[in-house]
Amino acid sequence: MRWKKLQYIATGLSDHLGRIAKDANPQIHEAMWNHIMSIKEWDLLELRDIWECAPTFQCVRSAFPEGEYGRGASPILDISKG
Repeated sequence: MRWKKLQYIATGLSDHLGRIAKDANPQIHEAMWNHIMSIKEWDLLELRDIWECAPTFQCVRSAFPEGEYGRGASPILDISKG
């Protein structure tokens, strides 16, 4: 069985991801999630590295209240010593 996964570009070891919306406008986030839900061509929505305090995270929780959420420590590599 094959799964179609939808995720942000640059998911993984990158910045804390989120949608850019002027003044964290909730209407922009809502329109985006409504569009994603209308596509129906994906089986799994995987969103990683979103700050919990960011508007995107709050909108994801509202849009997908039954979704699974995980939390883990970010990997840190000390390169200060070369």
